[in-house]
Amino acid sequence: MSALFPVETKGFKVHIFDGTINNIYLMEYEDKAFLVDPGVAGDMPKVVSYLNENLIDISKIRFSFVSHMHPDHSGCAVSLRKVFGLPIAAHEWAARWYGGIWGGFQYLLDCYMTIQVAKRRGVGIGDVRFDRYINPEFPLKGNSLLPEFPDWEVLHLPGHTAHDLVLFNKAEKLLYVADQIIEFKDAFHLPLPVLFKDAMLDSYKRLSMLDADTLLFAHGGPVFFCGDNGLYDYMISLLDGPLSILAKQVHFLSCYSPEIARFKNGLYSKDLRISDK
Repeated sequence: MSALFPVETKGFKVHIFDGTINNIYLMEYEDKAFLVDPGVAGDMPKVVSYLNENLIDISKIRFSFVSHMHPDHSGCAVSLRKVFGLPIAAHEWAARWYGGIWGGFQYLLDCYMTIQVAKRRGVGIGDVRFDRYINPEFPLKGNSLLPEFPDWEVLHLPGHTAHDLVLFNKAEKLLYVADQIIEFKDAFHLPLPVLFKDAMLDSYKRLSMLDADTLLFAHGGPVFFCGDNGLYDYMISLLDGPLSILAKQVHFLSCYSPEIARFKNGLYSKDLRISDK
């Protein structure tokens, strides 16, 4: 897929194109732009090709926004920084997710699971490896404005990981939900894994309070027009459902980041009060 977002927006264009696993977005303004979750490391040729086809100079792009550290969201951002010097905007805690020995083990498992997802979809995948110490040039907090793009609000909504971010453009009622909601075969699903169930519940409640008419999905969709909050009530109901065999497997392979214990033990609570005030 290679297309502009099918609804007119004021002041910018929303480009949508296919990564190997996720939808890649480019928010283009007259004199600047930013990428959103630009895919796995091996998706860099796809990003560059799309920019060339649409006559968008990479120097116009201010940064890659990374919603969380999983390889299909952060890998290409690291590649683009290495090759083109393109900065990264991500949560200030993102660099800790794959830290240390156990974080390195989780990084390898996540790369393995990313490859398996591509195989199940029957698509080829390039290199999924990337520098796990992402160290964003633009460290973000929850309830802040995106650097250089103050029409976009950054929201910290943990649950899938400890540092998940979404983007909300209030003026356009446009919400990028990242992995908060997965659309697959005309149905909505929880992300895999949900590491922090209580935090995920709070995140869905916060999403339901936003005046968002249009959702942009990282997986599925890519676009969903919503008229009420029934979707979030449905997602909350899924949290109490039994785990599928696949979900159990993913959870088993996703519990090694050292940040998981820190979050569950309340060591993030002070930071949460500061960043999400």
